[in-house]
Parts: sequence; structure tokens; C-alpha cells
Amino acid sequence: MDTNEYASISRGMIVHENELLNHRMTWMWTFQGLLMGAVAFTWETDKLLVVVISFIGFISAVSFSLSFLSSLGAIKNIIKKWHKFSADNPGYEGPPIIGSSGEGNIHTFFKPWGALPWLVALLWLGVIGKELL
Repeated sequence: MDTNEYASISRGMIVHENELLNHRMTWMWTFQGLLMGAVAFTWETDKLLVVVISFIGFISAVSFSLSFLSSLGAIKNIIKKWHKFSADNPGYEGPPIIGSSGEGNIHTFFKPWGALPWLVALLWLGVIGKELL
């Protein structure tokens, strides 16, 4: 496979992973919104149900965060394989396969898929704490 073809395939795989990441973000916010609506609906009437819904919200926020990390790991793997392939096949003069790899833990954490699921998880813990105190 020539370098241009490999670069094109790698870009396509990164685009696909980014689309999955965006879909998962949409699913997370939709699900979290439904759970928050359910909590608001039951807040005054059923303390146990509020705690159960909040627990589901917490677990799902953590689960979504793990799925986001999986997508980021896949993208990093594609980039790593591209670097190895391009090092073994010199002569490519086209554009990079990705504009910014966003390296660095702080940089990655403050992207929406880094911090927000954990902040939502903390929110749910706060709701659980308020209901149980």
C-alpha cells in the first residue's frame, strides 16, 4: 500500500472514531437529561426513587467516560501506527493525518469528553448525598 492511500485510510478511521465520540456525547446528554427530568419529577414524592435514579446517573456517567477514553485510545493508536508506517516509508509530502493530536493529560481532560462526564458523576453524587442526609 502506498503512503497516500495509507494516509487516506488513517484519516477516514480517525473521522469514524470522532463521529462515534460525538454520537456517544449526544447519547450521554440525552440520557442524563432524561434522568435529571425524572429526578425533578420525583423529587418531592419519592426519596428512594431519587437515590436510585441518581445512582443510575452516576454509573452511566462513568460508563460514558470509559467509552470516550476508548475512542481516544483508538485515535491515538491510529496516529501511532501512522507514525510508524510513515517512518518506514519516507517520501510522503502530503498533509498530516490529523491537525492536532491534542497530546497531554491536562489538554485532554478539559475537552468536553474528558471533564464533563466526571462533573456529571459528581453532580449525581451530590444529589445522592443531599437525599441521604
